[in-house]
Order: sequence, then C-alpha cells, then structure tokens
Amino acid sequence: MIIVGSYAMIHPHEFIRFESVQDVSTEIDLIEGAVEIAIGDCVLIDTRLWDYLYPLWAYLADSVSTLRATGAGSFRFPDQPIQVEFDRVSKGVLQITVSGDGETRRVIANESEFLQALRSRGSDFFSKLSVHFPAERALIERSWKKLLYDPVDSLLADIPWEERVGERQSSAFRQAERVVGRRMNTAQRERLISDVAGRRLSFGELVSRAERELCGAQPGSS
Repeated sequence: MIIVGSYAMIHPHEFIRFESVQDVSTEIDLIEGAVEIAIGDCVLIDTRLWDYLYPLWAYLADSVSTLRATGAGSFRFPDQPIQVEFDRVSKGVLQITVSGDGETRRVIANESEFLQALRSRGSDFFSKLSVHFPAERALIERSWKKLLYDPVDSLLADIPWEERVGERQSSAFRQAERVVGRRMNTAQRERLISDVAGRRLSFGELVSRAERELCGAQPGSS
C-alpha cells in the first residue's frame, strides 16, 4: 500500500490535513507543513520532517518530472538537508531513498502505483492551494503540470489500471462490482482510482466508495 498526504502545521508540531485548512494567513512559500509518503511498512517522510509545504511539493514535482524523462530524479527539502532520490532500477520498478536526518531509508516501489498515488493526492494539494492563492494560480499550475508530466511514449494512463493501484484496491473494486452486479466503465474506474490512490482507507471503505461510484454518486460523498 502506498500512502501520500499533505499536512499543514497550525501550531508548533500540531498538524491537520491540508484539505481541512480554512484560511491561510501567510505567503505561499511560507506555509509550514509536511508531505507524508509511505510505501508498505516503510515511512519515508512524514510530519517529523516538516518544512515549507508549497516549495516541498514543487521540488517533488520537478524531480518526478525528471524521473519520468531520464529514469532518475532527486531533490532536497527547502530548509533542511533532507535528500530524496528516485531511481528506476528496472522497467516499472523504482528505488526511493531518503537520507540526511541521521538515517537512510530505502524502499522498492511499483512505479505506476507510486506515480498514481502521488499525482492523485498532489492534485488535491495543488487544487486546494489554488483556492487559497488565486493570484498565484499560474505559478501553482507550473508545478502541477510537472507532477503530471509523461513522456509521449510512456503515458501513465496507458498502463493497465490494475498496475496503478495496489492489490487491496483492485480486490475492493471487484468486490463492489460483484455486490452491485455490474462492471465499472472506464470513466467510473478512472474517477475511483483518482479518488482512492494514495489514501489510507480500509478495505470496507474502498468497497463502499466503489459501490457509490457504480451507483452513480461521486466517490467520497456521504
């Protein structure tokens, strides 16, 4: 399972999900917060490594764009010596390394699943940021486009959907199809993948969101 999330620091070492932030009273480059990335049981970065949130996402997007173009990418945190490195070690397989905080964490991940999680939750962040900073929309969209960049001969959307989500997600989708009695069409499946990729959801929650999509409600609605 791959988890990606964005958090704003509202008081010293007190964080809330960025999507829950109602008001931002600082400049776009000075929002303090954290990005969480966890691959399976390995927590690569989280709120212990907080920094300036928008530059962190911008550097991450830039490095992922470089990874897609060249097979490797890296970046440093905006205000501390944390290094994050992405290396494609074989077709569809990434090695992700985080160092600089006194220990080195290294994990292997499915590239398509990682990119899907990063893009889905990163798009949530950039979309919410645009609401708070409409005058900075052009700046935000430049980073957003880098996050979504694909070489023309390697489109993420062309990868089979089962490779862009984890085994638990794909099992939940199929369970929902059995319960409802029909299969998802492509548009439904893509909306659902975008909704759940990178989120920390139980199997039951995944099935419930898939059933709502199949029955015509927006994923995540009550």
